[in-house]
Amino acid sequence: MAFPLAFLFAGLEIFLCLWGSWQVWRARLERKITLLLLLLFNFALVGRILLVAVGIHGQRMAVGLGETYLAFGIAIGLWLLLRAQRNQTLTRSLLLVIPWLFLVAGLAIFQARFPEVIWRRGIYLLPRQALPALGAFLGWLFLAMGMVIFALRQARQIHQPMHRARFAYWAIILLLFALDGLNTFVWSLPNIHPWRSGMIWTLVYLFTHHRVRPLRKVLRTGLIYLSTFLLLVLLYLLSSLASERLFGQRAGYDPRWSGGVIALGLALLFTPLLNQIEKQINRWLRIQTPDISRIVQLYSQNISTILEMQRLAQVAVALIMETAGLAHGFFFLVERTEEKERPSFRLRAVRYPGERQIRQLELPEDHPIVTFFLSRAQPLLQYDLDLLPEFRSLSPLESEWFGALRAEVYVPVFSRGNWIGLFAFGPRLNQQPFSEEDLALLTSLAQQTAIAIENARLVEDLVRLNRELRQTASALEKAQREVERLDRTRADFISIASHELRTPLTVIRGYVEMLLEKEELDPEIRTFLKGVHESTLRMYNIVESMFAITQLTHQLSPIQSESVDVGALVQEAALQLTSRLAQRSLTLSIEIPPLPFIYGDRTLLSKVFFQLLENGIKFTPDGGRLHVRGQLQRPSQEFPQGAIELIFSDTGVGVALSEREAIFTKFYKSGDLNRHSTSKVRFMGGGTGLGLALCKAVIEAHQGRIWVESPGYDEVHFPGSHFHVLLPLRLPGGEKTIRMASAVRQKYP
Repeated sequence: MAFPLAFLFAGLEIFLCLWGSWQVWRARLERKITLLLLLLFNFALVGRILLVAVGIHGQRMAVGLGETYLAFGIAIGLWLLLRAQRNQTLTRSLLLVIPWLFLVAGLAIFQARFPEVIWRRGIYLLPRQALPALGAFLGWLFLAMGMVIFALRQARQIHQPMHRARFAYWAIILLLFALDGLNTFVWSLPNIHPWRSGMIWTLVYLFTHHRVRPLRKVLRTGLIYLSTFLLLVLLYLLSSLASERLFGQRAGYDPRWSGGVIALGLALLFTPLLNQIEKQINRWLRIQTPDISRIVQLYSQNISTILEMQRLAQVAVALIMETAGLAHGFFFLVERTEEKERPSFRLRAVRYPGERQIRQLELPEDHPIVTFFLSRAQPLLQYDLDLLPEFRSLSPLESEWFGALRAEVYVPVFSRGNWIGLFAFGPRLNQQPFSEEDLALLTSLAQQTAIAIENARLVEDLVRLNRELRQTASALEKAQREVERLDRTRADFISIASHELRTPLTVIRGYVEMLLEKEELDPEIRTFLKGVHESTLRMYNIVESMFAITQLTHQLSPIQSESVDVGALVQEAALQLTSRLAQRSLTLSIEIPPLPFIYGDRTLLSKVFFQLLENGIKFTPDGGRLHVRGQLQRPSQEFPQGAIELIFSDTGVGVALSEREAIFTKFYKSGDLNRHSTSKVRFMGGGTGLGLALCKAVIEAHQGRIWVESPGYDEVHFPGSHFHVLLPLRLPGGEKTIRMASAVRQKYP
């Protein structure tokens, strides 16, 4: 009976070695671990095949020696594998193994030089043939004790539950290794090594499964199914006995039909029976199975109305910690940035009062942690960061950042495919590792948080925007007050300067005109005096414009209103400019139909029309055309009694879209300032920048409107411009009719 059993266990061990080698090769583990596992399995495989072959030939002594050497070889492989799995260098590990290998090899080679019996005491003796086996046994014992001491030392340094769950499998492996040694050296059962087969299977499971099932869960599952199986067997036996006793004496009784009915009944009872046994065993082992749907519903109700980010983070973390039984937790907002050469994600902690400061962490888009979250959208364990090769590229700064959190699991929060948040939670209060059910619960709660985070983020952005708007409004108000102060200062300066300059200019003008009236004046001196007179008149006009703008803008003096024929005023202004039109080969046409008289200041309006025509002459190239037309506007909300519209058109350089408003401000100069000239005739000569500002002030003082229309500024194609002037119609007091002016149709020169 022992012979077939030995071959059965030998075949099982050979199969497990082959299967384990294939699984390890397919798992693509770290190269060092893969090499050690393959060497261990193939050494055990070759050793078992050789021992089976020797056992077939009946050499029991050789089988015993082979078992000793095989046990010693497996001890060496486990020793190297254990230290490599705990990131210990293999060089130091080999220093403890190589001397024993040389010792056993030396004893095997030079055993002929030893006496036939090396040691004897009574009936006990040590023959020289057993000397190499003794060395292998002592080496096995030394390595076994070393592994136990090393494992105990490492176990004291492990604090994370997932690492403790993984190390528990090493405890099972070492226990099976010890039982295999007892089987080899004490029990001496040839080729019967169930412990070695269990050790090989456990090694394969440990290294081909990154997240191993905790032994507590394995024990729970095993107890549930074993209890269910035994209870079903017991029920089947009892039901069969009862059926036999009750119906066995009746004619036509068939035990097969009875067994089928009993099996059908047990099949219907299987699921409720399994659930009841599961609940009972969970109660015995103190394992709680949360109602995920109920928890998610309550959690969603509690956070759905929170719109403040700091409060949301505090409540969400507290609820999840309480629900899942966690030691501590943090929440980070994840913000995508494009500030550097490549996109990155910034993790910013949302802290509540009293929480320790956590600095921001920025991870590039191709970082392994970012890649993990974006591609898998599932929780990441600190256990994964410690063990998986893909995370070994973390910098010391990043490792220190994650280590300082003392977290066990990192749960991402996604909204519409975008990574917006990250929860970091510490270990469970019961010191148990996170199960798949725990991670599923945390993932569900995190996704429920996404909507609340988006709402809180919108509110946070609105608050920030309102704060920025208030600051901007305050800054604008301050700037407006400063502009008003500067405008008042400028107006005061212009008013004072123009007022103070008018008197000396009037005196200079008067004396120069008196000198020019003398007939006996030398011609050369007369030429000089004419130049002084023209410059004085130009300066006097500038001062008058500055004074008029200041008076009109700040309403320091009322306008002198009377009935005015705008057509006649335009014609008068054109007559003053006929010489300039002739010098530049320009044509001016006026087409004004019969229009009503308006009520306004004749002098100021005359200056406006003169300035608009002069402005057209300056910015129209030689040979160009100017045109003035008028029309009557019907009553509107802006002008209840109607209005007169005059349109001053030219074929000049036009006005840029961005300058349509600016050209009506004081001292504004468009184009190149180097073209500024005092010439009144030169093309694009420019001026003081007061002409259009005066026009705007005068028209607005008459409650009218002035604006410009132009396709744009172009010194090549000359798109031209159209200045529109709207002057309201008013009936003077006591009058019931409006006088009509004559039509004006004239062409100059």
